[in-house]
Amino acid sequence: MIKKTGKIHSNGFTLVEVVIAISILVIILSTAYSAITQIISTKKILDDKRDLSIVANSIIRRLGRELQLTTNENTIICTSPNTSTLRFVGSTKDNGCQGTEDGLTFIAMEGGQYLPDGGIHTGLVQITYRLAKDPDKERQDGLLSLIREEIPYTTVTSNDPKAWEDAKKKSLQKRMVFPVAENVVSFNLKYYDILQNQWLNEWGSTQKEVPAMIYYSITLVSPLGSEETYATTVPVSSAKQ
Repeated sequence: MIKKTGKIHSNGFTLVEVVIAISILVIILSTAYSAITQIISTKKILDDKRDLSIVANSIIRRLGRELQLTTNENTIICTSPNTSTLRFVGSTKDNGCQGTEDGLTFIAMEGGQYLPDGGIHTGLVQITYRLAKDPDKERQDGLLSLIREEIPYTTVTSNDPKAWEDAKKKSLQKRMVFPVAENVVSFNLKYYDILQNQWLNEWGSTQKEVPAMIYYSITLVSPLGSEETYATTVPVSSAKQ
C-alpha cells in the first residue's frame, strides 16, 4: 500500500484577511478624502481673502493716487455754490442703525477718469467718494457700495450768479458716477491739520487749505463672509507744510 504525504497549498484569501484588507483600504481612503477636502476648503478661503485683498488694494491705491493730485488753487467745490472758496470737503453723517458714514469731495488736477469713447476728463476735476446703496441691486444684508463721482471743473471768472449756474450745468452734464467696490461695511476718514497739529473727523469751510495728510480705511466683506479692514495714510503734496 502506497501512502501519499504532503501539504495542501491554497492560493486564495481567508474571510478574515479580506475583511482586514477592506478595513485598511477604508481607513486610507477616508484619510485621503479628509485631507483633500481640507486642502480644497483652505484653498477656497485663501482665494477668497486674496481676491478681497486685491479689490481693497486697488481702491486704496486709486484713492491715494487721486488724493496726491489734490490742488490747492483757488477753486470752488461745484456742489457748494457760494462766495467762499472750498478745495476739500470731508464730512461725516449719521446713517441710522448703521452708525456714521464718511465721504469726501476734492478738486484734483488731471485726475479724470477715462471715458467710454476713449477720451478723458482733462484739467481740474471734482471727485467724490461716498457710501450709498446700489440702485440697481436690492440688498437685505445692509452692505453698501463705495461710489465714485466725477465732475469736470468749469472755470468761473465772474461773480454773476447766472454765470455760475451755467458753468455748473455744463459740468454736471459730463458727470460720471459708478461703484468702485461692493459689499462695503464702512468707509472712514480722518484729516490731519498741520496748523493745529491734530487729526480731525471732518474738513470743510473753516479750513483754508487742504489737509496735510489723510487717513482712510475701508471694511469689506468677501463672498464667503470674511470681513477685513484695510487702511493707509496718504500725505497731500499740495498742502502747505
